[in-house]
Amino acid sequence: MMHSWKSDRLGDLLVEIIDYRGKTPKKLGSDWVDHGVPAISAKNIKQGRIVRQDTIRYVSDELYEKWMKIKLQTGDVILTSEAPLGEVLYLKNNCNYVLSQRLYALRANKHLIWPRYLSYYLESNNGQAELNSRATGSTAQGIRQSLLKEVIVTYPQLNQQKKYLQFFQPMTT
Repeated sequence: MMHSWKSDRLGDLLVEIIDYRGKTPKKLGSDWVDHGVPAISAKNIKQGRIVRQDTIRYVSDELYEKWMKIKLQTGDVILTSEAPLGEVLYLKNNCNYVLSQRLYALRANKHLIWPRYLSYYLESNNGQAELNSRATGSTAQGIRQSLLKEVIVTYPQLNQQKKYLQFFQPMTT
């Protein structure tokens, strides 16, 4: 079965890496607000879920438009770039979020790899080992975009990816 599997650089399997790390409301001429569009950061992504919702900050609709030039879409894979490295969130539906501190959004080339398969791969032991092998930093391990693109992803043909996913669907909805 493994003979039909391929290994490619992550950068070759994506149509987009959305990376707004380092942006802040102040740098964009604004500030946080009490209600609006949630700005999620690495501390809010854990085990495929958004957590610590009480720590989420918000931006106005105007700042959201200025900040998120490329909007998130269903199927995007959110990946923490550091502190901690390698937490993954699969976006099951369209939602407005601002990518705040230490997050990438990965948009898979659906002609090569199913986004859900990509999220499971990055969460797997092999995916985590690939991420960690390219991590840098002494205090907090992190991954630069240039090294993220070099992560090797192993995957079967598209029709097999869907079958493979059946074994990894959560038991609860």
